[in-house]
Amino acid sequence: MEWIPLLIAFIVGCGLGILVALILRLIQSKTAKELADELYRESENQRQQSLDLILENLKANFGNLSLTALSKSTEEFLKLAKSRLDSERETSAQELDKKKSLIDQQLFRMTEELQGVSKFMKEFEKDRTEKYSALADHLKTAGEQTAALMQTTNMLKEALASSKIRGNGANEWLKMCFDSPVSLKRSIT
Repeated sequence: MEWIPLLIAFIVGCGLGILVALILRLIQSKTAKELADELYRESENQRQQSLDLILENLKANFGNLSLTALSKSTEEFLKLAKSRLDSERETSAQELDKKKSLIDQQLFRMTEELQGVSKFMKEFEKDRTEKYSALADHLKTAGEQTAALMQTTNMLKEALASSKIRGNGANEWLKMCFDSPVSLKRSIT
């Protein structure tokens, strides 16, 4: 029986050893878990810091790239706009020159036509003056002839009223009257 207490002591010792081992294992697993969590948190923090640093670099680089691209595109746009404006200005200048040339041609033609109208008006005025003076001359002549005709008519009237002339060859006398009103006046007196 001496071995029973030993066996019991051995079994109790093994049980206590297993229990201590389990407790140590539990403590160690709890510590390992905390250690793993701590390592995970540290690596997560480092990863987050790296990610933040990368994002900052990326933002800075993207900002620089976008600024550079925007500057270049703005510069290209301004060059294009300037060339387009220059070509439009040149086209407008050419069109303006063409219009000016057409206006000058029109003014030249109008000047020539106005000179022609002025010349026509001068000739017309000269012709009108000549015709007016000719008409005045004709009216004067017609007036003189009318006066002479009136004189002749009065003489004929007097001659026809005179019985002396009627009896002395009135036909010859009338013929003579029509040939020259002055000779009729002489024959009556």
